[in-house]
Parts: sequence; C-alpha cells; structure tokens
Amino acid sequence: KQWYQRRVAITAGGMNIKKKVAQLKQELDEANDRANNAEALLREKDVIVDKLENDLKSAHQKLSLTEDDLEKAESSVTELTSRAETAEQEAEDAGRQMK
Repeated sequence: KQWYQRRVAITAGGMNIKKKVAQLKQELDEANDRANNAEALLREKDVIVDKLENDLKSAHQKLSLTEDDLEKAESSVTELTSRAETAEQEAEDAGRQMK
C-alpha cells in the first residue's frame, strides 16, 4: 500500500510538473508574441523617425536656399539704392549746372 501511495504521489507530482511546463510554455509564447509586436512597433516608429529626419533635412535645405535668395535680394536692393542715390546726385548736379 505504501508503494502505491508513493507511486500516486510521484504521478501527481509529475502531473503538476507537466502542468507547470505547459504553463511556462504558454507564458513564453505570450512573451514572444509581445516581443514580436514590440519589434514591429519599433520598426514602424523607425520608419516614421526616418521620414521626419528626411523632412527636416529637406526643410533645412529649403531654408538655406531661401536665405541665399534673401541675401541676393538684399544685395540687389543695396546696389539699386546706391545707383538711385548716384543718379539723384547726378541729376541735382546737372540741374545746378543748367542754372
């Protein structure tokens, strides 16, 4: 009878181990699923970050070109203002010489 009780206890313990192993496998599968989902989400975010970085780079290039255009325009305005002042001075001088 003792032998039978010991066998039942060992068998019951074996069942508990099998249940525990099955539970651990299930937990591992769930953890792998969560990890895979997290990796997929990370890849999506990496794509978004890359796009935003490219957009930012493009915006910086446009800003640089716009600043260059502004400098050229300011230079043109300065040159035209100088020419206008010179022409005005020459016109005043010519008006004085006619008198």
